[in-house]
Amino acid sequence: MKFSQCRLFGVIAFVSGLSFFPGFVFGQPGDNEPAIDLVQNIANVSITIEKSSPKVMMASSAESTVAVSAIDLVQNIARIPTVTPEVAPKSEDVSDKAAVKPDAEKISEVAQITPKADIEIRKEFPTDIQSDSAEGFEMPEFNSSDEPFADEHPEYPQIKDPYEGYNRFMQGVNDGMYDYMIEPVATVYRDWVPEQFRLGIKNVFANAASPVNFVSSLLQGDLDKAARVIGRLVLNSTVGIGGLFDVAGDYYEVEPVNEDMEQVLGSYDVGSGPYLVLPFFGPSSPRNLVGKVFDSLLNPAFWFSPSFVVGAGITAEERVNSTSFIVDDYKDLKENAVDPYISLRDFNHQYREKLIRE
Repeated sequence: MKFSQCRLFGVIAFVSGLSFFPGFVFGQPGDNEPAIDLVQNIANVSITIEKSSPKVMMASSAESTVAVSAIDLVQNIARIPTVTPEVAPKSEDVSDKAAVKPDAEKISEVAQITPKADIEIRKEFPTDIQSDSAEGFEMPEFNSSDEPFADEHPEYPQIKDPYEGYNRFMQGVNDGMYDYMIEPVATVYRDWVPEQFRLGIKNVFANAASPVNFVSSLLQGDLDKAARVIGRLVLNSTVGIGGLFDVAGDYYEVEPVNEDMEQVLGSYDVGSGPYLVLPFFGPSSPRNLVGKVFDSLLNPAFWFSPSFVVGAGITAEERVNSTSFIVDDYKDLKENAVDPYISLRDFNHQYREKLIRE
């Protein structure tokens, strides 16, 4: 590089430093115009000031690269506007370009300043709805039946359980008797006794309960059910061989009647009372207990059994035979329920309330 060029660059750097220092100290970069004019007169160059974000500037020639990069470095450090000199490019040999290029790259890297930008993200919602979709549009009404956790039968009154401690204890006792006595016997009975024969035994007990169904229907004023009970009793006791076959239902389509004295009390708005678990009989209530007493008085087995032992044997046979149809169902209930006690209590209460409303 020639001595005259070095002298020229030295003058530019010195004057640029003079212009940089006051603006840096006093924060007035716009007051450097006299110094810039002095540089233009001495160096015989044209300097243009532009308001723009700092960027790395690269010149096409070695001379302009060094000069521009030096001024850019001063401007970027001092945070003053960009100065772009217009210098006529001069021809130089390859060795000078190779020597200058690494220095220019270093100065450019130092002079880089990361631009800052404020980004505001907004999510706009349409305020207007198209007329074709808005016309006739109505919000759907909420239906309580769509609630997945709603009570399945909200019209049924909730049963009170003030004796839960005793009830849980007694249910444990009943479950113990069921698991070690009734279930094994009922399972063997189901596996060895044909289903048709078990259905015949079930029909016999249902036919023997006709007095309970008849009186309960009359007390509720339901003459249709009372007439059906009489018709089924006559057909099944005669043609059905003492009730072994449900001739009235299978051939004459006379539907069975399931009424008892508890339903009579419920029809007269007698409340169920608190929940009770009875030994051996299981889930119950004061209303259910009173109903069972009257049902037993209307049962022919109570009057015609030769002895208490025979009556107890008949009751045990009925219990084992009926249990043989629900062994797997009760097992699934206990295994899948979060709390078998609550599940059994609610199921029994809702089932009894449903029978009362029918």
